[in-house]
Amino acid sequence: MINELIKIIELIKDNISDCSDVIWTKYETAKEFRDDLDRYMARLKLNDKSCLEELNVLFAPTGYLQEHSISNGWSDEYVRLAAQFDKIYCSLKN
Repeated sequence: MINELIKIIELIKDNISDCSDVIWTKYETAKEFRDDLDRYMARLKLNDKSCLEELNVLFAPTGYLQEHSISNGWSDEYVRLAAQFDKIYCSLKN
């Protein structure tokens, strides 16, 4: 499950380019956003599940990831990835 979650975050990260509009996020730059996602992946690779709640907030409706996806034209892909995240999140929390 953790590896699947890491893959979802990698796919999300692939959609955050240097040209991305990050105005509706807490991040000043796309690089800062990607670096944050890298930190989550590093923690998950160490089997550190303590970041699950933080990730859940990022993936929440009207969260930073959804706002970024809408502003940058990949909202359909985001909805699909968020649904996968929700399933994995529920499995890992139980």
